[in-house]
Amino acid sequence: MIEIHNQTKTSKESIEAFQNKYRLKLPADYSMFLLDTNGGDPEPNFLEMDKKSELDMIFTSIDSFFGFGLGYDDMFNQFEIHREALPHDSLPICRAAGGNLIVLSLSAEHYGEIFFWDHEIAPEDRAEINDLQFIADSFSEFLDRMQPDTDEADLSGYEIKEVWIHPDFHKLINGD
Repeated sequence: MIEIHNQTKTSKESIEAFQNKYRLKLPADYSMFLLDTNGGDPEPNFLEMDKKSELDMIFTSIDSFFGFGLGYDDMFNQFEIHREALPHDSLPICRAAGGNLIVLSLSAEHYGEIFFWDHEIAPEDRAEINDLQFIADSFSEFLDRMQPDTDEADLSGYEIKEVWIHPDFHKLINGD
């Protein structure tokens, strides 16, 4: 069971104001999550993902869910920051490790589905939904997939192949 750490609550009116301003209709499970938690820091926060292509991530951690009145993590703020980079009819819902995002699709074809947006491989122009890595069919399924981070994570494909050390740093660590 996921636990969210956040002291700031929200109201139905705040959620409705957001939907009305941007002409969006949030899925019921996500609206209830916002009403219950208003975003915040999740525990557990580890998410294993299906790798379908070479560029797909195997896992990530969720740093924080966006909500209302949360400063930098405010939903209005995050939507405005990312709306030109993300697919039409999508909403950033939380920050993943390394500055990446978890995105909720609001399009008719993919309504309620959850995707991973990797800023390092994102197109220079607006991304399309097929540019993102699929995670789950619904927000509830996404939450169910979160688990504690363990040292047992499959890190195959992430082996260190080569390391370059600056000569001055090498001298420093070797006491030369």
